[in-house]
Amino acid sequence: MDPAALAQLQADVVALQATTLNQAATIAQQQNDLAAQQVLVQVAVDNAAAADAVAQQAVNDAAVANAAATAATNAANAIAAIGPAGIPPAGGLGIPLPPAPPAFFPVNAPGHILGVIDVESGPGMKLHSKALAPLTDKFSGKASKVRAFVNAVWQRGVNFGWFAEIFMVMCADGVLRNMLKEYSGITQIDIAQAAAVRNAAYPRATRGSQCATQLHICLQESLESDLLDRVIARHAEYTLAYPVVPPATVAETYEDGVAMLKVIFNLVAVDTRATLAVIDRNLTQERMMAKLIELEFDLILFHLWVVEQINGLIQRQMAVKSIVASLFNTYLVVPDDVYVTWATKMMNDWEDPENTDWTNEQVMAMAENKSNTINQKGEWKVPTKHSEEIIALTARLEKNETELKAMVAEKRKLDLVTTTPNKTKRVRQATNNGKYAWKSVAPKAGEPHEKSFEGKDYIYCPNHGDIKWVLKSGHVGGCRNAARGTPATVAVATATGPTQVAGGSDDARVNLIKALSAIVHDVE
Repeated sequence: MDPAALAQLQADVVALQATTLNQAATIAQQQNDLAAQQVLVQVAVDNAAAADAVAQQAVNDAAVANAAATAATNAANAIAAIGPAGIPPAGGLGIPLPPAPPAFFPVNAPGHILGVIDVESGPGMKLHSKALAPLTDKFSGKASKVRAFVNAVWQRGVNFGWFAEIFMVMCADGVLRNMLKEYSGITQIDIAQAAAVRNAAYPRATRGSQCATQLHICLQESLESDLLDRVIARHAEYTLAYPVVPPATVAETYEDGVAMLKVIFNLVAVDTRATLAVIDRNLTQERMMAKLIELEFDLILFHLWVVEQINGLIQRQMAVKSIVASLFNTYLVVPDDVYVTWATKMMNDWEDPENTDWTNEQVMAMAENKSNTINQKGEWKVPTKHSEEIIALTARLEKNETELKAMVAEKRKLDLVTTTPNKTKRVRQATNNGKYAWKSVAPKAGEPHEKSFEGKDYIYCPNHGDIKWVLKSGHVGGCRNAARGTPATVAVATATGPTQVAGGSDDARVNLIKALSAIVHDVE
């Protein structure tokens, strides 16, 4: 093709493409214009509908007003026509009396507290009294009842507006914490500062200050006497001061409900390492075995106890470790061959690395389901060759526990006698110097164990720590310290022979459980 013709053809194609693009742009613009017009039309329609609605509402309002005016006129006529005694004339008025007004409900009602409750009004006083009422169940302070107590306080707080007003505490680190869930992270200083904010308008009450007072009275009436005595002993910790209002120069004090709640939590569930250590120790295999035996192999009660320990860790924001292995080994002490066989098989399955790992909750659920199945067949606790040994050892364990508790109680009494007051201890230490230094020196082999010094008779006694020589008159019949210094021993018959365990320490319980485990695992 001629180059000129080819160039002309290419130019025509380019021109055609440009024309096509221009046409497409024009069409798109037309479509946008059309859409905009449609929107404007719809807006106009909507405005017209809204205007009609407003007009109709005005008509309705006028009708309601006319009806109200008519009812008022009829009521006025009826009242005017009633005689002095309040009795309408014979034959009746022929005018219907207006309907009885609806019952009066105060603006503030349980669950809808909108401001300070007016305690000088009848409805307000009734509402205030409901907030002050004691909880349904009095709290004893036992750890097993903490969740129910916290739930009851939370429910009362929801009903009477305590939650937002006083249970959310801004702490010194700038974190807003929930008193019922994160009390360990809230200090008494945090609580006092929050109280100062809500009492800033004193002597005028605020809803927050009213809530704190309601909580205090409610708690005071909801504690059993023993726990209440312990709380009152720490009265200073929940006694706060109002701002000083001139001309007064001394601040007036009051008992704050939030601070009192903190004291209760501190008494019941002290966040210390010792508390966590107790929980950790309870979740060991030996302790769980002992608990299952104590509960007579009732797995439901046993699992409730285990969950209570786990919840204790969760409430203190501590990690919960897996106790699956300890649970399976604990199930092996159940005196039922079928159940022990099942537990052994399940533990083997769990130990297989190809199987999915199980959680503590899953294992406890499976264990309960298996025991329920055996129960339904009437085969639970079938006597085995170990039954008599287990019963005897369990009785021994219970006896040892009783003896151990008695020894601990006796030790506490003696400690109080020997360590109080501290002044006596300081005097003794002072008198063991100088010419009395010999009292801290034990007699050598062959030397007498009695001596006289400045008209007093002394005797050597090894049960007094650093003080070796004591007055003979106080040791007639023996030394009382010897009773608590010499641990009792308990003989335990195991599969391999008798074992001596100290009755005065936790080793007794652990060794007894190990002995029981040895009997259960003994095979013919």
